[in-house]
Amino acid sequence: MSQITKLFLWVYLIIVILSQPVLAKIKSHAKNNPLTSTNTINGYKIIQNSQEFGQVYTLVTPLGFKLKGVDVNILVKKPDYKVIFLNTKKHLIFTETIEKYNFKRDINLPPNNTIKYAVTQENSNERINNFKPSKYKYYKITVGIRKSLICEFWTLKLPNFPQNLMDIGCQLAYIPIGYGFPIKYIRYDLHKGKYSPLYFLDTLEIKTQKIDQNEFTVPKNYTVVDSEMSVVMGLKPQKENQNLKDLFKTDY
Repeated sequence: MSQITKLFLWVYLIIVILSQPVLAKIKSHAKNNPLTSTNTINGYKIIQNSQEFGQVYTLVTPLGFKLKGVDVNILVKKPDYKVIFLNTKKHLIFTETIEKYNFKRDINLPPNNTIKYAVTQENSNERINNFKPSKYKYYKITVGIRKSLICEFWTLKLPNFPQNLMDIGCQLAYIPIGYGFPIKYIRYDLHKGKYSPLYFLDTLEIKTQKIDQNEFTVPKNYTVVDSEMSVVMGLKPQKENQNLKDLFKTDY
């Protein structure tokens, strides 16, 4: 074997040895990258501004959807479609059914003899990227008294998505179900005959994307708390203080 051939083989061997850590990093990055991972599902990534949570990223797939804020996430997934609140900074979790969630709020209440609700579809040329959402107005009608605008909302019909998944998205956004997945809404307050925005959700961008299915895995090491407000405020359960109990104790 010539000296040149030996030199070439030594150089080749050194390159192979030195490149192993780099290749390992590339493989690890590819494994954890949702765009290249095999553990992905087709879905949508929606970038939104929320009055409640600031800028959020909502991942929507047939498996479920996940709203990702800075510290707080809201997850809804198959098969039971429970609403799961997560604080990723304090590692807190609270879970409840959509029925219990709605029970605490005055939206989508059944009509009665004096109160009815109505939805009207509105003309809209609004587009977000290549998507054209449908626009609606939601009214509360007090029979014989007045017709009040509750909110304006925009939705998308997502093909091959479970209807109850889209309906839960509407319920979390305080809008009527059955019109698609909510991407924008403005809720109004009527004061002295004038409507003013009460709170809102606005969509900045929508794009189709491969979503990592691990996004829908419920963490097992989180502390269970007793309300979504505890999750949002990052309040861990506190043991009852004995001195505080004694303070309110009576002698009779």
